[in-house]
Amino acid sequence: MAEMLLNLGKNGAPSYLKAQITRSRGQQQLSDLLDNLLDPQKPLENWDTLDWCRHLLAGGTTFNEFAKTVRVYDNATTCGLVWTANFVAYRCRTCGISPCMSLCSDCFQGGDHSGHDFNMFRSQAGGACDCGDISVMQAAGFCSRHGPERPVRFQQPPNELLIMAENIVPRLLLRFIQHLRDNCKPEAYLGAIQEAEGMLELLHDLCKMGGAMHGVLTTALTNPQLYKNLTDISNTSKKYKAEKGKRSYAEMNRECYLAALESMQIPKNIPRHLKDCTGLQAELEHKTLLEELVFWAVKYEFPQKMVTLLLNMLPFNDYKEPFTRAFVQHYSRISVALTDTEHPETLSNRVVHISVQLFSNENLATKVTDEMQLLHVMVISLLNMIEDILIPSTIGEPDQNFHMVVNCAHRTLVFNCYWPVVSDLINVLSHKQVAERFLKDQTLLKYWMVFLSYFAGMNLNIRELSQHVEFEPNTYYAAFSTELEACAAPMWQMASHCKTKETLPLSKSLLQVCKNHLQDWFDALNISDCPNPYQISYHLPLHRYFAVLFSQAVRKQDAKIHDFDLTEDFLQKLMVHPLAIQVANCEIHCGMWARNGLQIRGQAMTYAQSHFCNSMIDPDLFLLQLCGSQLDPDYFTSKIFERFCIMDWLTFAPKYKNSHLEADREIPMLEGALTLFAMLLNNRQLLGISDKEVLQAEIVTQLCARDRTHSQLIDLVPDKTGLTGPEKDFETILKQVSDYKEPVFEAGGMQQGMYTPKSEVWEKHYDPLHSILRAVHKRDIQSAMDRYTAFVKNANKFSGSGSPWPPFQPLKIIHREFTSLRRVLHCRTLHGILFTILYKALHNKSVPEPPIYMALNLLDMAVDCPSFPLRKKTEVLDRVLDKQFKDWFPMSYVLPNLSHTIKEVIVPKLLQPTRTSVENATANADQLLNSLLNDEVFVLLSPAGLLAGGAGIVTDAVTQGNINPQGTHTQGNATHQGSNLADYTSDDDSMDTSETETASHSTASSTATHAPPSMHTPAPTPAQYSDSGAIPKTSNNSFTSSGTSHLPNTEVVQVNESILSLLVKLHSRLCGKENSYKPPSKRSTDSKVTGMKVGDGPYYIKLFLDKVSRLSSEANKLLEEICHVNETTDDGDDSEQNSISERRRKARERQQKLLAQFASRQKKFMEQALESDVMDECGSSEEAKVKVTSKPTIEEYDCVICGQSSPSTEANPMGMVVLLQATSVLGHRSQNPESCHLPVSDGMTLYQGNLCSAVHDVRLSTLQKYFDDASCLQAVSIGWEGGVHTQTCGHYLHLHCHKSYLQSLRTEQIHMTQNLAVEKGEFTCPLCRQLSNAVLPCTRQSTAMSQAMVPVETDMETVSKQLASIMNTSQTIPTSSALTKAMSCVMEDITNATYPKFTNYCKTQCPENLFLFIYSVARTNLELELVKRGGNLVSTSRTPQKRSCIGSLLDVLGMHCRIVVKLPLLPRWSRLTQIYGNKDKKSLMTDKKEVPLLYHDVTSMLLQFVLSLPQPLPKEHYICIVKTLYSLLYIQSLAIISCRFPEGERIAWQENGNRLKTESHGMTLEGLMSHVITLLSPSWLYLDADMLPGIAICQSVWSPQSVENAIQEQCLPFLRIAALLQHFIFQDDLPPCQNVDLEFEVLVNYLGLVGKDLPTKGQTVYSLRCLQFVHSDPNTVIKVWCEELARFVKKLQQTGKNLLLYNPTFYAPRLLELPQNYDKIFQYYRKRQCHVCCQVPKDPAVCLVCGAMVCLKSECCRQQSILESVQHAINCGAGTALYLGVNSSTVIIVRGQRACAWGSLYLDSHGEEDRDLRRGKPLHLSRERFQVLEQLWKTLSIDHSCKRWMWHHNRL
Repeated sequence: MAEMLLNLGKNGAPSYLKAQITRSRGQQQLSDLLDNLLDPQKPLENWDTLDWCRHLLAGGTTFNEFAKTVRVYDNATTCGLVWTANFVAYRCRTCGISPCMSLCSDCFQGGDHSGHDFNMFRSQAGGACDCGDISVMQAAGFCSRHGPERPVRFQQPPNELLIMAENIVPRLLLRFIQHLRDNCKPEAYLGAIQEAEGMLELLHDLCKMGGAMHGVLTTALTNPQLYKNLTDISNTSKKYKAEKGKRSYAEMNRECYLAALESMQIPKNIPRHLKDCTGLQAELEHKTLLEELVFWAVKYEFPQKMVTLLLNMLPFNDYKEPFTRAFVQHYSRISVALTDTEHPETLSNRVVHISVQLFSNENLATKVTDEMQLLHVMVISLLNMIEDILIPSTIGEPDQNFHMVVNCAHRTLVFNCYWPVVSDLINVLSHKQVAERFLKDQTLLKYWMVFLSYFAGMNLNIRELSQHVEFEPNTYYAAFSTELEACAAPMWQMASHCKTKETLPLSKSLLQVCKNHLQDWFDALNISDCPNPYQISYHLPLHRYFAVLFSQAVRKQDAKIHDFDLTEDFLQKLMVHPLAIQVANCEIHCGMWARNGLQIRGQAMTYAQSHFCNSMIDPDLFLLQLCGSQLDPDYFTSKIFERFCIMDWLTFAPKYKNSHLEADREIPMLEGALTLFAMLLNNRQLLGISDKEVLQAEIVTQLCARDRTHSQLIDLVPDKTGLTGPEKDFETILKQVSDYKEPVFEAGGMQQGMYTPKSEVWEKHYDPLHSILRAVHKRDIQSAMDRYTAFVKNANKFSGSGSPWPPFQPLKIIHREFTSLRRVLHCRTLHGILFTILYKALHNKSVPEPPIYMALNLLDMAVDCPSFPLRKKTEVLDRVLDKQFKDWFPMSYVLPNLSHTIKEVIVPKLLQPTRTSVENATANADQLLNSLLNDEVFVLLSPAGLLAGGAGIVTDAVTQGNINPQGTHTQGNATHQGSNLADYTSDDDSMDTSETETASHSTASSTATHAPPSMHTPAPTPAQYSDSGAIPKTSNNSFTSSGTSHLPNTEVVQVNESILSLLVKLHSRLCGKENSYKPPSKRSTDSKVTGMKVGDGPYYIKLFLDKVSRLSSEANKLLEEICHVNETTDDGDDSEQNSISERRRKARERQQKLLAQFASRQKKFMEQALESDVMDECGSSEEAKVKVTSKPTIEEYDCVICGQSSPSTEANPMGMVVLLQATSVLGHRSQNPESCHLPVSDGMTLYQGNLCSAVHDVRLSTLQKYFDDASCLQAVSIGWEGGVHTQTCGHYLHLHCHKSYLQSLRTEQIHMTQNLAVEKGEFTCPLCRQLSNAVLPCTRQSTAMSQAMVPVETDMETVSKQLASIMNTSQTIPTSSALTKAMSCVMEDITNATYPKFTNYCKTQCPENLFLFIYSVARTNLELELVKRGGNLVSTSRTPQKRSCIGSLLDVLGMHCRIVVKLPLLPRWSRLTQIYGNKDKKSLMTDKKEVPLLYHDVTSMLLQFVLSLPQPLPKEHYICIVKTLYSLLYIQSLAIISCRFPEGERIAWQENGNRLKTESHGMTLEGLMSHVITLLSPSWLYLDADMLPGIAICQSVWSPQSVENAIQEQCLPFLRIAALLQHFIFQDDLPPCQNVDLEFEVLVNYLGLVGKDLPTKGQTVYSLRCLQFVHSDPNTVIKVWCEELARFVKKLQQTGKNLLLYNPTFYAPRLLELPQNYDKIFQYYRKRQCHVCCQVPKDPAVCLVCGAMVCLKSECCRQQSILESVQHAINCGAGTALYLGVNSSTVIIVRGQRACAWGSLYLDSHGEEDRDLRRGKPLHLSRERFQVLEQLWKTLSIDHSCKRWMWHHNRL
């Protein structure tokens, strides 16, 4: 039967079967035919079989018609378009419900998203359009074609339409599955999918038919009975019988299937209670085609076309749930495949491509969570992936550590194999219902905490102590990314659902589980409160979960801390590792981990980086804050300072040894400890501050460091991983705290829109501590402080010579549950430590300012902190033990402790011998060197010393001590005195630690004399602020004072100071004068500060003391006593100290005065240098005037290489540094005054009008067609395309110096890094570094030229004869010299600067062609000079023009015209003037086919004469040439205008002119016009003039004024070039002209065309009055000119007229106008086909000059080994092209063999570029940038403005 149907053909059989299909016979016939066609033993890729299937599906019509008919019944309400990687899609956060929503371009454009927060993006893993899906996005964002409310009536397809498909589709699916079974071996995967491409293409085509066909496919895929029938072995065996003795195909196919099922692994160690879970079952059982199809997709590692096929039907609701169930069924096996695959990135992307579409639907995700235990499947899958890569943890003592941790070097972490599963978990946890189920399930929470515990302590770093690590590991990349993605991102999703009081039980449950696992982790590590100081791991996910959720529970859910039963032991262990990280950060900053390499720095930087800090450092600090609020304050404080290893430094012992730190590390570690302490007390990130306040603090911190762009702020503001989108209040806060600066174009490059902090930010919000916390680099901290200093100085808020102290923020309100943290401020241990720091700072000037202002800040916070319930005052002994700070003060309250006097301190003796002074000096030098070498480029918990410009090198107390060399103790007073004191020099000496000073000190006697408690040592004088005070007086312990028992090996240090007395003395020290502080009661003015607090050390100390004085009467009384004692004690030394202070003050003033004078002289010198440069540029006219009247002088030039000044001589020539480059800018001038627009739609066309290059090419080719080449090549100019332009930087060289310079470049290979083609003569100017490639010899002799410039009064006829005589004389050939050789070389360079096709316009080599090229070079440079001046010589400003090299260029070109070309000029001059005596020569010209003079380009003729005449050229000769050529141009203009007249108008002018002829040869406008019309009328020139398109200017009556205007317009281009030529040859200043209407009048006066008897400037000058003929009878000359023209026009009327009607007016070159919105360009050109390869380019680019689209970096359009973009640059711009990269919005400039990315013309609403469209924000055209680019292109300044050039090597 099958054969019979096959014989009916592909059209007959389907029609027959469709008619019979409703009967059982018809179904059997179809089945038989399909058995034949879809025989599994036939190749699946057979094209004929697939074509038969298409015809059968169509049922008698074509497949395309069938598809079109089925689409009519597409009732799908969602789009569902599936795309793969790199597809352009959109995401609207305003419309999105799920963060994963995305829209295709058509749906986005079809919806209304105006004003929404959206972006365009390129899909990385693929996706599908969610338009119409109300579970993913809001209905307001749907396009008109999708959504449940779309205005389309649903229609059911007729039964007979799909009846064939219903029977055929299941068989197609079965055949595909059979093919997959047959090729289930891994090595056959790729080939099997390639063979199945045809079948997959057919199934894809069916999916594209819409909802009706989706129903057929879904029925086939999800019907269990159909699957059972199709896969029944007995049925298949009957159809495909096997040979005797062999197994049937069905049996073998089944065996392959079962083997594949068995080979697919599942996770190990599945809990027993989950083994029956659908997704975790050991044995798979497929019940539908869809389930098996998903299985094979997993087995084959998700081939892209299978993924697309499975996703294409998602818009059909009946398909989505079965597909999701099938996917979950195989989910655990997918996780195993992710770890085993050889292509983890590809497989991960394709898995996520599917899962994100399924799990973004909350209802569906909830359903499979409840029914298929999706969350359990995901968590168990993750656990299985991690448990296979565990290794023993080595934290602490390895033999006592039973914890297992992940191996960060394993490929599972390195390649992020876990990412798809984690991504899916985050996706489902974003649904509230799913998250609640997760948080309520204790089993799930335990599994999850076990999962987290495996990451706790991973990537352990062990400090290298002996030698540098040999190989630096890079595992920290994997460790940080794993914690962020696998741990932190799910944490933030969970936290987002625990923000209300109703969800507090969920938080408590999670916190309890987390706490239990933390305790288990502590037990496994056998942890103590003193961990190994040489180990550090930055990864504590369990700690951070506890911190974030605990903080949120307290702040937002009103939980109480006591509800969580936090024991003291638990808290002490909890703070161990977070504190260890802070200590390690400080150690890394100090260089103590330098031997571990750069990777340890990278970890410290990443820890505080914006994407990590919210999940790492902030929770760690909160844990320390929590512990500080619950633990004993003295324990907490001492533990922090002990862990920073600075307790040994906090001693009063004269000699001590720090067993943990080197001397130069102590002060930085002290600063780190104080900074951490201040942060803990003042940082409120997780202590109750609102999210809005947090966001403001983050934005302010980033703005204070430097001005930022909007995208930089978005990126730098810390985010919560997994929670997408910027903060909702971001824009509002940004507007409040910053000012926007528009993007500008500066000399250094293009600037983008920046945000800068407002003044109130510096006054109120700048927080130095938060800057330290968020700084990744040290420079950010210093930059913020520098900007703050600049602000306060500019605002006159600080006038000191030094730098102000950081403006620390005062204490602010925190959540009531955490207020107990601030008990630490009142603890006695802290007060004792601060006392010691202040004491050492006073007596040891090597202690820098940062510890002082950090200590003062802590004291200030303590004073501001409300007092807690006071403990009972305890008795304190007069003699206290060293470092036992808890026993030093009587109360746990700061105010009484400030006044408490520490009298004596018992310190231990250090029995070991100390280092000698020589050893000390060596050690200090080593310390200084190490500190310079180990300067970190980053800081995480940076020492506050950076805020003051950096701390110096600090030595230990022994080396700084004032130790008697004999080691004896002498008796002295109890009050502190210094001996052998170093002279105090300046206020900055306390920060100067470049050298170490040692001095002897006196010690106390064995019977110490105690001062009474009320007595204090007086404030030291400036001379006493030396290192001698570092070690106080001591006494032996051979006696026993009251209350102190005898202690062996101890000694007593006399102190007698309180914190207040120390601060008073520090005030004096920092001020540099004694008794500087006066109590408020002793001052006449109130010192209370009400405004912004800004000042240096004395200022802040004074504020603090005043505050204390107001708060405590006891303190006020004590301050008065201290100051009174100081005044009494120092009365005797006043005069001496005053004189010392006065001398030093005067010395400082003298120093400042000298520095100011030096700065003033520097500024004056720079101003004079700038003025001289300007005078060099604008003073040429003044120099010319001087030269005319002064004695002859030879101009000298300065060589920028050797520095010598000398004239340019024949033997030793000088040259000007120039850049020669080919250009086609002139050719892109248009006769269309309006700008052309770049097409961005199919309806737009690009017409640029008559381009200059095209007009001249047509003109030259036409002339060459009818006239001799020699004559044609002298009638026009070239260079419009590929002309050579010469520009200079204005610097000069000796030519021999230049030669040596080039040789050095070749030898040193500097060009390799500077992208110079030295072999082609390229170099950079030695002075200004501009790109150059030639040296133009200086040949102009100013003396000779100045004499030649004086015009001589002579009539035109005489001058004309002189010119004729000169032209008839042969030129003298100059002798060979270095100068002539240099001129020849530069001419060769000029020729080589352009492409050969732009230089040869003749079939054979002839001198006329060389002559054409030479004078066209001059024409090109003059025309470009005119373009640079705006297209005319009207000057609206007197700004000096840039230096020009045109004068020297004319000399070089002229020499070659006279010596090399040697073309005769006399015949042409005779034709012009009609005065020539040699009849024989004249007769020879008549035989040649010469171009009529009225066709000649007058400007070209001017250059020919000027360059060919001997130099120097007298000015009267030049004026005569200009006048003669002006006459020719005038007659040309009359002839052209007469052609524009209507016939009646022309007759009227002719008759009127005949009547007005006078005796003066008809020299009137009307007479000349009549004469020209009369001479040209017989030639048929005016035939059909009225019918020619574009000829008539105006159909109204032509008045003499309108004709005059037309003549002036025709003559102005010539006059401009003639004026420029005169300016450069004779160095005449161009005349000022402020009005365009007066330009003609100004120029004719400047050129001398107006005689004495004619009107002068200020009067109306008509063009006729400038007309002067050499011949006595002008009508004769005009007749000859017109007859030449008439003879040609009679032969070729139309051609002759077209040649005559040449319009010399071209408007300035312009780039194409671009649309305002970049999206128009992107959407149009990214889909447009290339006209060369007829394919859509992968990287399209559009030429901004001509609008052509090219394929960037593509081989498809290569022409003779040159890529299309490079070839187009040659064709369009002579090597220069400006491309707009469609996919990047970046302008790419091609210049010869170089290319560079210039920048973007399109900016977003914040003035930023979006290169490569990564942010996808709407972009708008920046008009300023467009104008800058256009100006650079027009003025050929691209080479100098772009700095980042690179060789494109023809790969662009």
